Amino acid sequence: MRYVIFALAIFSFVRCMADNARFRICAVDERTVIPLPEMKVKAVFVDRFLRWGNATVDHEIGGRTDMNGRYDAAGNTNCGKAGFCFRDNDGFYDTRFVWVPFEANGKPLPLFQRWQPDNQVVTVRLQRVEHPIPLCVKNVRPKVAPGTFDGTNAVLRYDLVLGDWLPPEGKGERADLEIQTKLTIDEVLQVGKYKDWKKTFFTFSNTVRFPGEGNGCCAEMTSPTAGIKLRVAPEDGYGNMTGIRQGTRKTMNGPNAYAKKFTDSDPSRCYYFRIRSRFDDKGNLVEAYYGKIYGDFNFHGHWSYGYQGVDFLYYLNPKSLDRNLEWDIKTNLCPTAGKHESQQP
Repeated sequence: MRYVIFALAIFSFVRCMADNARFRICAVDERTVIPLPEMKVKAVFVDRFLRWGNATVDHEIGGRTDMNGRYDAAGNTNCGKAGFCFRDNDGFYDTRFVWVPFEANGKPLPLFQRWQPDNQVVTVRLQRVEHPIPLCVKNVRPKVAPGTFDGTNAVLRYDLVLGDWLPPEGKGERADLEIQTKLTIDEVLQVGKYKDWKKTFFTFSNTVRFPGEGNGCCAEMTSPTAGIKLRVAPEDGYGNMTGIRQGTRKTMNGPNAYAKKFTDSDPSRCYYFRIRSRFDDKGNLVEAYYGKIYGDFNFHGHWSYGYQGVDFLYYLNPKSLDRNLEWDIKTNLCPTAGKHESQQP
């Protein structure tokens, strides 16, 4: 029995010494850069079961930052994967999960070594909750009526106020957003000995417009870990997008050709937009509605099926000339809001 206990003790000691990872988190106010004490933080260290493919188990530890806004996280991981997030801090937005980069290769570490580097310091700028208000919020999904398009050209129009496509795809009434798509077959390769064995490489060119004088959007590259990405819309600088492409490109592996998907869409790209602008006879803006789009437009389509639609997440302030876009997360004014996978301010 004592041999068993001794063996377990040795195993536990070796594991603690071999797989230890550590890093320091510094929390500061986004605007003042002053350290924030007593902020709740959760760190996660991951173990991978090498014999079970990608199966993993998370080891969570929680704590609070000290008087200097610092928190030292340490834990065991057999693959060098660890991260953290801030949650449930009064007056501040939650952060997205942040993975800390270690020199991990998926193999166990030699005895008595730690994952490197072991002196990493990650500074996080926590965002204060300032002026949250009710907004119209909707996660738009692809919706194309069967047989509407011939697979070459498509035009979709969306009513951002009612939250629906214009007919025949929906019951919208006014086109605040217009998407025009064109399919181009870039190359067709014959593969195999039969004529119907082909590989087709194609491009969908998608142009997004906000029709009307004074309307348009402006892009902003944002941090994927930010709690609130866009807060107050700018007064000017609105124009129409140049377009987003998606499709497949030819990649070679020796004599074999493969179709590799590509897209210009970027999840870090967000947009402010302005719609339904109206000016008086002196050129002054007297009516307009502001909004934002999180995570870019994501287009879907196949060369043989044709255009299959687009998805995007948008927020709209229904009060004319009010540029505040900080959502209170609990009050959705969209008449056809539907389900949201994630609640983001």
